[in-house]
Amino acid sequence: IGSERDGAGGETSEETTGAVSRWHRIGDDATLRERYAPRFAAAEPYRLRTPSRRRVYEGFATRCDESVAAAVLRALDAEVGADSRGAAGPDSEETRVRTYAVGAREGALDRTLRRACEDAGLGSPSTFTRIKRLLREAELIETVSEPQPVGRPRERLAARGALAAAETAEETVAAVRGVTG
Repeated sequence: IGSERDGAGGETSEETTGAVSRWHRIGDDATLRERYAPRFAAAEPYRLRTPSRRRVYEGFATRCDESVAAAVLRALDAEVGADSRGAAGPDSEETRVRTYAVGAREGALDRTLRRACEDAGLGSPSTFTRIKRLLREAELIETVSEPQPVGRPRERLAARGALAAAETAEETVAAVRGVTG
């Protein structure tokens, strides 16, 4: 791969040609450190969501559809109250509850929604068994059996109560607030 000293990648080496090298060792530049250190120290903390928005969108768009994927992102972005979000966004448990609630509002099949959540990197299917139980105990979702020509009936999720009445992402998030704690 080369280094800044051997002229790899078409760079000329200062030692062999006498020309100024195009390599700039930014980490060694004290003026840059002095210039940006106070800004960095004063900046508000911010963590990137893991997984990425793109992975979440693609996981839900592939398994469910694009409207569900867009609704999931809106619910993850929703701010409800001063204490709900801050700069860091929802925690992983709140993220899982929000996504499962959106799936229920959209009438997704339980197995399809679990696999979409897994594809998006939000957790394992067993994690969402617990999330489903929490939402059921809060009387926010129910399942409706759909008979199949062959095999076991499939379970479709249905929103109930405040979750069913929610029309916006903010209302959806408000409906599931407190489910985990």
